[in-house]
Amino acid sequence: MYIKQVIIRGFKTYKDQVSLADDLDPGVNVVVGFNGSGKSNFFNAILFVISDYFGTLRAETRKALLHEGAGPAVLTAFVELVFDNKQRRMPIDKDEVRVRRTIAAKKDDYMLDGRHATKVEVFNLLESCGFAKSNPYYIVQQGRISELTLMNDARRLELMKEISGAAVFDERRVESQKILDEMAIREAGIDKVIETIREKIRSLEEEQKELLQFQKLEHKRRCLEFELTDRDWRSAQDRIVALERERQEVSLNLNETQREALLVRDELAVLEADLEQLINQRQRMAVEREERERQKAHRSDELAKRQLQLEDEKQRTTAGDQHLKQIKTELQNVEAELLSTNAEIEQIVPTLKSKHEERQRVAQRMQLDEARRDQLLAKQRRFSAYSSIGERNAALQSEIRRHEGRQDKYRQMLSSCQNELRNAQSRKEGATAKMAAARETIQQVQVELDREIASSLSTLTRKLEDCSERKRATLQELDKQERQNTELEREAQQLRGRLESGMPRQQRNALAAIMQWVEKEGLQQSVHGTLLDNIEVPPEFHIAAESTAGVSLFNLLVTDDAIAAKIITKVRTENLGSIVCTPLNRLAQAGSRGFSYPTISGVKPLVQVVKCTEVAKRAVEQIFGRTLVCSSLELSDEVSRK
Repeated sequence: MYIKQVIIRGFKTYKDQVSLADDLDPGVNVVVGFNGSGKSNFFNAILFVISDYFGTLRAETRKALLHEGAGPAVLTAFVELVFDNKQRRMPIDKDEVRVRRTIAAKKDDYMLDGRHATKVEVFNLLESCGFAKSNPYYIVQQGRISELTLMNDARRLELMKEISGAAVFDERRVESQKILDEMAIREAGIDKVIETIREKIRSLEEEQKELLQFQKLEHKRRCLEFELTDRDWRSAQDRIVALERERQEVSLNLNETQREALLVRDELAVLEADLEQLINQRQRMAVEREERERQKAHRSDELAKRQLQLEDEKQRTTAGDQHLKQIKTELQNVEAELLSTNAEIEQIVPTLKSKHEERQRVAQRMQLDEARRDQLLAKQRRFSAYSSIGERNAALQSEIRRHEGRQDKYRQMLSSCQNELRNAQSRKEGATAKMAAARETIQQVQVELDREIASSLSTLTRKLEDCSERKRATLQELDKQERQNTELEREAQQLRGRLESGMPRQQRNALAAIMQWVEKEGLQQSVHGTLLDNIEVPPEFHIAAESTAGVSLFNLLVTDDAIAAKIITKVRTENLGSIVCTPLNRLAQAGSRGFSYPTISGVKPLVQVVKCTEVAKRAVEQIFGRTLVCSSLELSDEVSRK
């Protein structure tokens, strides 16, 4: 094995990349050049990779190894050695092995055959082929030969030991002595521990004896407890039998009580109907009571007035009584006078009657005389009003004509009144006929209305009863639905708790925060929730779907990479936890994967069982598309073999 090629760039005087591919030979290679041409730096570049001379570098040391000169500053430098490994000195199955070391101001990396490697891995590989870190004399630096010639014998002996590897054994002997001393100290400590353990063993032996005694006593206690328990069990059995008889009696009583309760319920329904009627009657009575109260108030006012009037009447009556007493006294006086007067009248009445009859005869003669006088005076006036008989006849003729005109006028008025009377009579007869017909129509309509109202009232009563029954049934159904809703909410809460317990806590917190942020920002069209929110699986396939998807059930479905990058950036910047986003634009179109499923009875693709939304079809096909559900394990083995 030998160094086949050296590649240097940016290391000390080598600014540009230098590759010595054809100048190195498997034998002896001599580097010749002027002073300052880079011979020592070339040698140091090889040491930089394969020796521990440049093992630990400070920042200023790294800066010194970088090329310094005119032009732009060199920021990185590397040295790569290509080893010929045809003899397989290195345990790598390659003919060439490349080892590169790269440094910068804050960087020091190793690469092995183009991949990153640690310093320990590189030096272990070099030690496997003879480049031991404990024996650095496989490299003889400048000035070491002259130093060897000027050494004394003791220093030369130490050097020979180092070269031969004996110094390693001396170092290991010292380390072994230290280990032996530590082992002696540990042995003393172990002896103390053993003594402590022996004391514990003695105490444990005593405890063992006590334990044996305790076990014997415990066995006796258990036997006694068993006996007591057996007695208690027998007495309990007796009590159970007695209680069973009591339960049967109570059950019979309960059945009787239930029958009575049914009867009581029927009676209660009747009483409720009566109560409703009483309530209606009470309301009517309350209205009547208010009306009576108003009438009472009005009558109270009237009574007060009447009482005042009564007081006045009493006062007037008192005054009247006093006046009556006076009148009675006066009446008595008048009666006395009347008696005396009656006596006198009885004496005068016969004379008075005769005088009265005579007066009547005189009055009749007087009336007859006055009538004759009036006739004579009227006749005298008629003859005295006209100068001649012709004038009187003309006046009488005009008077006759005037009376005849008035008579004609009265006749016309009488005929018109008779016509109107006949018309009124005919109208009266027509109105009477119409009234009779109207009465008959009203009676017929009233009969029909009574019949229709009675039928409508019975129909409305039946409808009201049906509505009441439906209302009661609806209320019962509503009560039942409310209980079911409460039960479903409780089950949903339990399922939500189980779901959250199955989700990692950091992912649960991140999902909750991101969904609040999505709702706040109005991104519901771009964020479709978790995969679990978008699928529905029959209960018999829950275990298969959960086993297939795993934590992918909690992946957040988003439309594209941009919204996924926003969500992940927000989660990282605000330290919300962890989240997995699935951009739907990265998934293949649903149905384009071309899966071919076997057509075997009892075998069904899981993707055909899972129901999902349109947006989640790609994700569902990606996760569940490669899984088949079989009805038995034997069928699963057969399908997996095919």
